[in-house]
Amino acid sequence: MKKRAILLLRYAGIASLLGILLFAIAWFAFPFPEEEYRRYDASRCITDKDGTILRTTLNSDGQRCFPVSLKDAGEWLPDAMVATEDKRFYEHHGVDFLATARAGAQFVWNRRVVSGASTITTQVVRLVKPRRRNVLSKAVEAFRALQMERLFTKEEILEQYLNRSPFGGNLLGIRSASLYYFSKEPVDLSLDEAALLAGLPQCPNRLRPDRYPYRAMKRRETVLASMANAGKLSHESTDKVVELPVRLNLATPPFFAPHFVDAVLQGRVECHQAASGNPFQTQTTLDLSLQKMAEGHLVHHSPEKAGGAAILVLDVPTGDILAMVGSPDFENSEKAGQYNSSLALRSPGSTLKTFAYALAFDRGELVPSSILRDEASLHPGYQPGNFDGSFRGEVTARKALVESLNLPAIEVVEKAGLQNFLDTLQGLGIRSLDQSVGQYGLNLVLGGAGIRPLELARAYAKLAASKPGCPISGEAAWMVGDIISGTERDFAAYGHTGEANRTKVAWKTGTSARSRDAWTVAWNQQYVVCVWLGNPEGTPCPGLTGIVDAAPLALDIFHDLPNLQDFPAKPDWTLMMEQRQVCQATGLPASQFCKVTIPDWYIPGVSQNLPCTGNCGQPHATLPTKDSKTRILHPVNGQTFAILPGQPSPSLTLQADGDEELYWFVNGSFHAKAKPKEVLQFPLERGKFLICCTSGNGNTATAEIVVE
Repeated sequence: MKKRAILLLRYAGIASLLGILLFAIAWFAFPFPEEEYRRYDASRCITDKDGTILRTTLNSDGQRCFPVSLKDAGEWLPDAMVATEDKRFYEHHGVDFLATARAGAQFVWNRRVVSGASTITTQVVRLVKPRRRNVLSKAVEAFRALQMERLFTKEEILEQYLNRSPFGGNLLGIRSASLYYFSKEPVDLSLDEAALLAGLPQCPNRLRPDRYPYRAMKRRETVLASMANAGKLSHESTDKVVELPVRLNLATPPFFAPHFVDAVLQGRVECHQAASGNPFQTQTTLDLSLQKMAEGHLVHHSPEKAGGAAILVLDVPTGDILAMVGSPDFENSEKAGQYNSSLALRSPGSTLKTFAYALAFDRGELVPSSILRDEASLHPGYQPGNFDGSFRGEVTARKALVESLNLPAIEVVEKAGLQNFLDTLQGLGIRSLDQSVGQYGLNLVLGGAGIRPLELARAYAKLAASKPGCPISGEAAWMVGDIISGTERDFAAYGHTGEANRTKVAWKTGTSARSRDAWTVAWNQQYVVCVWLGNPEGTPCPGLTGIVDAAPLALDIFHDLPNLQDFPAKPDWTLMMEQRQVCQATGLPASQFCKVTIPDWYIPGVSQNLPCTGNCGQPHATLPTKDSKTRILHPVNGQTFAILPGQPSPSLTLQADGDEELYWFVNGSFHAKAKPKEVLQFPLERGKFLICCTSGNGNTATAEIVVE
């Protein structure tokens, strides 16, 4: 008998050694697939710049899985899971041998399964690679669990379990469950909410609180009791929570900024990764509050002449997209609502003229007072006219850009060079212009090529930012912005002074041939707002224009942007710019021969500096002359005004008589447009002022005053 016992012990020892040897061989022969466990089949979660969810997607299995780090799992959920599923989780090494022995003894004694021996670690193994439930599967899971515990920390394993556990329906992980059942992040869950979720993985569909609230509540009691027994809660706290009803706040998956999110998912626009370090969440630059504001304005304006619309709001310093609207109604399939017009090729109309003038300023070909010709073109076979069908003769570059005259713009491009103009547009990021200069010709500056609204908005953002390396200098950028941010611009858009009393903004309109496209781009040093209106299929929209239809929408959006600042009335001190007196008739630097001079900006060392030779006896049609039917009634030439200490600055009354509409200038800058004998007000400040009043045909009167 003794020999038999010794023999059995010997066989047992040999079997143990063989088992250990086989275990060691398997350990190295079947290494743990760590990479498979580090990787999640996660859904995509797209958020705005502040982390607000714009949209979520399904993973490859049609489930919602949004992994989070353990620190973002909240105060209660991790403890609740451990207390409920594996109370000795922090003590064992992947396999709870005490629980295994207990479960085995209970099975032998009762001939049925009374309790399980699964640990959180073995459950993670099962969740990553499901197997048929049998003894062999349990052995494999135990083996993998032991391996996992050597490579992963307890915190990492618990994080895996929280992110892979099912919570009913197609919900995987605590974040998807928290967002769906309570419309909040896991970190914001209360104790009763966390306990409710912690009980679901045991039987997620049978315990779903949205379908079976009583079952879920009873399971919550079990979780709370387990937490109390584990010392994570007092029994008094448990009793208070048990009495609470199941309070759900079911969420509908968000669906904001649909065109923008589609573009992100398709890789058509750039976005940033989340600053929080969550690799499963895409944090974009979009500002949801500005997105909703832009959408609201589009609804209010409701473009009746066109079936499509696009709105873009960009941050100038970074070039980031803050808002993107691709159509008036994403859900309207009859009007191609899901078509994203902000990424479609459209004729830009006159919106490219801004860059032509900026290039000419940069090359020294022009200054704002330079004279251009608005008269019948001499180009054979190419006779473009202006939008209103009339010509204005000789005009300043300032007036030509403000009124968006076509022939002067062509002259500007000819001066600067068509290839240089195309290179500048391409350098500003307009990639759609990928043909040779011969393919476009001079019509490029009038909108004779297709570009995307997003490209145009970004080009304007680069112009406004004027950072080093930009093909347009800060000096030239400020000049064009100063020209088309004057008061007369708001008069043109709103038609009356009440709406014109707004933050100073630079803006440019455009209308393509046969009114297929209407544009307005507004900008300052902070933002760019680009608005396009038209039909998505490119058909004409009778009566549609940039100034009438697109400008009010763009400006209303712009003036609702936060922390808005005026377009700078004076250039930044770092810009190499100066003012000089120029002949008002020729636009050249003034000499002793000039009858009337005005101040004008120029770029030292760049702008042409040849003085006026005195050939200014016959001024052009839009500049003042001394032989005038226009007569200034107030103020009187030579008057002196005083600003009393401690008193608010008074306003100067402006009034003139004439035979047609009058234009008022103060020290060379446009002030307002008025009818004969209409009374205007001008705020006074100390200094000398040259006040000019001119009619459309050039009849002008001047008055000089002093304010002390």
